[in-house]
Amino acid sequence: VLYTGKYASFKLSSHWLMGALASDLKAKIEMTLSDFRSAFPNYDNYLFTDLSKKFKPITKTSLFDGQLNSMGEVDLYIPIPSVSNAPGMLKAQITTRVYEPGGDFSIHTQGIPVSPYSSYVGMALEKTSADYLETDTPITFNLISVDPQGKPMSGKNLSYEVYKLKWSWWYDQENLWTKYINNMSVTPVHKGN
Repeated sequence: VLYTGKYASFKLSSHWLMGALASDLKAKIEMTLSDFRSAFPNYDNYLFTDLSKKFKPITKTSLFDGQLNSMGEVDLYIPIPSVSNAPGMLKAQITTRVYEPGGDFSIHTQGIPVSPYSSYVGMALEKTSADYLETDTPITFNLISVDPQGKPMSGKNLSYEVYKLKWSWWYDQENLWTKYINNMSVTPVHKGN
């Protein structure tokens, strides 16, 4: 896991297919940062994303544009950009290119979780036989608090707000949750600590 606003150490190492060192070759590393809803595999049925927040992906941030050493390596200490308004855990898609002298390149892409927060709260509804929730009936929510590695945390004081959304089927396709929370189609139902 990487952390926004912090530095991360990387080692880039490259070899030719037959195992020889890729000495003194040009290399580039770029990163795209986007939201990541399935951040905690042990809690797939929990939602850890704030759907009211819109996160515009950070695209093609250059992390390195330089040359490998005589061993075909370079050690890097790279700043991970700070972000605001993150809906939850993020994902860095890191693309590395190592260029042959003729201009062709080999490419490697890797996804790495990026944490803008020190903890995350997940919510899951108890399973029902229907694909909807009935109004005016009790509904049970299960909550969990985890650290950026997905390990459960205890002792967190949480506050919550529950809203009743007045749905119209055509709005569902837009998935603009902030629209519902900021207009009259939302009724506050309960809040507490």
